[in-house]
Amino acid sequence: MLDVLGLGATEERVYRTLLANPESDVSEICRLLGCEEAGLRAIIQKLASLSLIRPMEDRRPSVRVVSPDIGLPQLLARRQGELAVEHQRIEEAYGAVSQLIAEHADTRPGSAEAGVERVEGLEAIRDRLFEITLAVRGEVAVFAADARQAKADPSAADRHDQRLLERGVRLRAVYLDSVRNHPASLAHARRLGEQGGQIRSAPTLPLQMTMFDQDVAVIPADPDEPGHSVLVIRSRGMLAALHALFEYSWATATPLARQDRRTDDELTTQDRELIRLLALGLTDDAIAARMDVSVRTINRLNSGLMQRMGVRSRFQAGVKAVEHGWIKGFDATA
Repeated sequence: MLDVLGLGATEERVYRTLLANPESDVSEICRLLGCEEAGLRAIIQKLASLSLIRPMEDRRPSVRVVSPDIGLPQLLARRQGELAVEHQRIEEAYGAVSQLIAEHADTRPGSAEAGVERVEGLEAIRDRLFEITLAVRGEVAVFAADARQAKADPSAADRHDQRLLERGVRLRAVYLDSVRNHPASLAHARRLGEQGGQIRSAPTLPLQMTMFDQDVAVIPADPDEPGHSVLVIRSRGMLAALHALFEYSWATATPLARQDRRTDDELTTQDRELIRLLALGLTDDAIAARMDVSVRTINRLNSGLMQRMGVRSRFQAGVKAVEHGWIKGFDATA
């Protein structure tokens, strides 16, 4: 049960036995567990490294166990911090992979061997997307990472999505939370949900992407100019990674129809993401770009959030958030 904290079944059994027998010495614990003393001492050493017991003293044969209401929350906070750092490394790797894909496509455009094709120009992109969409049978998965991306013809987009749904295609889309600030995009997302699509939103997204049946993915060749050229990816390895990234983000996103309501002791997903990005040391400009809102909005959110948390620095906000379990290990990183 506690393996996620680095506590295996054997270590947990020893820890529970120590809690139930706080005055027992090593030999007595060995008798209770039916184990060798050398093996038990190794486990005790592991528990000490996790701060669940105090280091043994030669003059005191009993093991000094740390109460779970003290030791486990500290271990949980440590583990959450480790997970946040690990997830940061994972998403940085995704960014590097996306850049490498784009660079490779530049040197080998349209290469079937590479599994990546570069398509240039708005009309060519539309034609290729139309061809791919005709072949889709199972699911279309979308990262709508630009909430302000205008629909040239919203009614045409609605008809296109409706035709997919009528064909029995499952349609899942994750928008940025900031889509609520853009009426046209929000209206389209809501209509898509009313037509049978599954719509969620998240404070940040790793990239703009549309994936078809896990067979083809289309991403911008240049994230700064998503409409100029795209990469059509058919490489199985790349598709597996992109699909895993989508599922990871989908699991942590919030249904669009659900409104975030905040209580005095609870943070919204936007609050959590802001704290995480602040704790990572991102500037207000960088955070605004990630969340697709204005710097003024970030300043306002930051001021109110830190006042409610009773902290004065960004680092303090991050530490307090981890201690209170407000930042989960799944949070995306910069």
